[in-house]
Amino acid sequence: YSKAYKAKNKIVSIIEKYNGFSESAEEEVNKDLYNIGYRSNRLDKKCKDFGENSELLHEAGTGRYDYCVYIVNTSRGAYYHVITYMHFDIPIIGEYMNFAVEGDSRTIYEGMVG
Repeated sequence: YSKAYKAKNKIVSIIEKYNGFSESAEEEVNKDLYNIGYRSNRLDKKCKDFGENSELLHEAGTGRYDYCVYIVNTSRGAYYHVITYMHFDIPIIGEYMNFAVEGDSRTIYEGMVG
C-alpha cells in the first residue's frame, strides 16, 4: 500500500526537480521506482481522461511501471498530475484488484510569458 504513495511522491519530486516530465526525469523515475520495489507493469488499462486543459505524457501500461503523468495548463501556469496504482492479489478468490493513488506537483512557472 505504501509503495504506491512512495512512488507517487517520488514521481512528483522528480518532476519538480526537472521542472517538468522530460526524458531525464522519466529515466530517474524508472530508476527510483525500481529501487523502492514498486511493482512492474501489470495493468491492461489506459489512463483516464483528465480534462480539456490536460495532456497525457505517460500512459500506464506503456512502460516498465504502472503510472500516469499529465500536464495541466491553467491561467497561473502548468502543474503535473500523477497517478500510481496499488495492486492487490487475492489468491483465495482468484481476484486481482488495483486502486489509484493521485497527487499534483506545485505549479511550474518556467517558460511562461507575461
